[in-house]
Amino acid sequence: MVQLTNGIQYNNHHLKVEFAEYLVANGFKTSMDKKGNLTFYIDNVMMLLINGNTAELYKYHYNTKGMELSFHQSHTGIDMLDINDWIVLMHIMNVVKLSDFLMRALKESVQKATEASFVIENLAKHLQLYHQ
Repeated sequence: MVQLTNGIQYNNHHLKVEFAEYLVANGFKTSMDKKGNLTFYIDNVMMLLINGNTAELYKYHYNTKGMELSFHQSHTGIDMLDINDWIVLMHIMNVVKLSDFLMRALKESVQKATEASFVIENLAKHLQLYHQ
């Protein structure tokens, strides 16, 4: 059992603590569902469900019945990622907006801004793979 800085405990060996803490640091709230899956969410915007070795993204949208949550995308194999890959994945899935990530890093410290530039470099390298 692992406890996050916000007090939530979870028991999923696929989800590394630093992955969860990254989302918490970027403003996500956390909860556990009845099956023991860890959920990260921003009210009325999105929900990222960690289901075993898969991260499933759901987004809220309005329809005639009001607010509804619908499946957007998923990524299987999160246990094979390191923290840099996880951060890049969160940006690619648009879970953590790149502009918000940069502004938070710039406000925090020179060290965080330097680390953010490394993440952006990794993201650029990843995107080049798809444009070749």
